[in-house]
Amino acid sequence: DLGAVVAFDYDSETLADEIYEATDGEGVDVILDHRLDDYLGLDLTVAAQNGRIVTITGGIPAVEDAPLQHKEVTVRGMAIANTPERRPVLRRIARLVERGDLTAEIAETYDFEAVGEAHRAVTEGGYVGKLVVRP
Repeated sequence: DLGAVVAFDYDSETLADEIYEATDGEGVDVILDHRLDDYLGLDLTVAAQNGRIVTITGGIPAVEDAPLQHKEVTVRGMAIANTPERRPVLRRIARLVERGDLTAEIAETYDFEAVGEAHRAVTEGGYVGKLVVRP
């Protein structure tokens, strides 16, 4: 329902093999990873030749004993708020939402009084979608 062609379980012991199977042995062209500290090794393993890995959090961890041989892989960081003027971007997003071309999966909605509970849910993870706090 969310548009994925293939979905993987990050806890699978055969995850890299599953990814290679889904990509006909080629690996992944672009990986967007917000947990690079945990998954950089895997990302480098399953990245295709000339693949790109983009992180949307913090820095890029040191690469030690990474499976880089015979691969040209780019690892770069991306700022989430990478534009100083957000109004044009927000207007475009609003138009997409109005047309129904963009939707957000809401995992849970909290009243403002339960903001502590919402924060705990963010740090614990285990949900799909957005957590919303209403005033």
